Amino acid sequence: MKKKMLFAAAMSAVCAFGLTACGDGKQADFKFTPSVEGSYYLCTATGDEEATVAVVPSEYKGKPVTTLGYGAFYACKNLKSVTIPSSIDFIDAWSFGACESLTELTIPDSVVTVGMFVFCQCTNLKSVTLSKNLTSISRGMFYQCGKIESITFPDGVTHIGIDAFAACSSLKNVTLPEGLTSIGASAFYGCNSFTDITLPDSITSVNIGLFDSCENLKSVTLGGGVDSIDMYAFRGCLSLTDINFKGTKEQWNKMKKGLDWNENTGDYTVHCTDGDISK
Repeated sequence: MKKKMLFAAAMSAVCAFGLTACGDGKQADFKFTPSVEGSYYLCTATGDEEATVAVVPSEYKGKPVTTLGYGAFYACKNLKSVTIPSSIDFIDAWSFGACESLTELTIPDSVVTVGMFVFCQCTNLKSVTLSKNLTSISRGMFYQCGKIESITFPDGVTHIGIDAFAACSSLKNVTLPEGLTSIGASAFYGCNSFTDITLPDSITSVNIGLFDSCENLKSVTLGGGVDSIDMYAFRGCLSLTDINFKGTKEQWNKMKKGLDWNENTGDYTVHCTDGDISK
């Protein structure tokens, strides 16, 4: 409660022209602050529980609206529908955090950057269409979105941030883009609906706690270029039976492995190009 009150106070300070209610059950009521470039970013009432619909305008006073501001719709608990125009190129952190009634959203292709924890604790969010021009999935972007089942990654995504999908308990198997070069710590922590996952060959290390507590994960495929598995990477993967490694047994045995990387896992077998290794 204290954190929410502090957040609301901070938002009041940010919105230089003041805040009004998100809405009365119809269209949200927006307030705007001019940027130094002369465009505007959007601000709405944090924590308003009446708003159900938000159609973001593409311009204000003849100038483009290019940014959804920090915490723009934070804790608008009854917000069900949001339309984002193609004028928006940046969605700031926490913009839709704790929007408990939001079930789906389309991010237009004009958006190139999304801030941290944008959909954090959107507990009923099931479907998000991402901009094809995103290159990074931000830290905690879908943290605790317990009903989201699938994500289609844009081809240009090269980085997935820390905790990006942590505690997405309904997220099933995902196909990671081939150009992906880094995945942050605990990015898939607690994704209990995972049964198998393939890391693209461009990934050379398995980060801290990457699949920690993915209790139903059975099969993992790692590229031959992987040279390290960090601590707790597969801890608590109770159902793990197969690690498919596209390298030799010698490479596997020389691979740097962190503390308790395989603590409390199933009795897996590592399948290398030249034979198998038991746990």
